[in-house]
This record gives sequence, C-alpha cells and structure tokens, in this order.
Amino acid sequence: MSGRRSDVVDIRELIRQARLGQSNRQIARNLKASRVTVSKYRQWAEEQGLLKGPLPPAQEMEQLLAEAFDPSPPPKAVSTVEPFRS
Repeated sequence: MSGRRSDVVDIRELIRQARLGQSNRQIARNLKASRVTVSKYRQWAEEQGLLKGPLPPAQEMEQLLAEAFDPSPPPKAVSTVEPFRS
C-alpha cells in the first residue's frame, strides 16, 4: 500500500485484520502501509459499521470508498480580467 493509492482489496484485507483484533502497527507491517493510513481506514470502517457483520461486495465497498475519499474537482476560477477580453 505504500506510495500508491489503496485499492479495494487492500482495504478489505485491512478490515479483515482489524476484525481479528490486530493492532494498527501489525496491520501496517503486514500490508506495508503507514500506521496513519491504517488508522484512517480503520476509523472509516468503524464509522461505516464494517468491523462487524458481513463485508459488502467489492463494488459496494468501492462506491463507499469513492464517496468518502475521492475529492470533488476544485471549482473553476473565473479570471478577474475576463470582462475585458473583447
């Protein structure tokens, strides 16, 4: 997971290990991720209720991740000199 965007399979594995009671340090070591990343996704999974019960299918998890972590594009700035273009 280090140096790249986390994919659904990695996050499902992170959640699986968190459900087994492993610490953030252990999970980070196993997945080669930072503890900050593990902590972020563990907190997100807890808020979503994913640490108990069955995990949703990969497509549904991907959508949940997109809603939570994919930023919306920045607003387009309008130039202050645009009115004088002509």
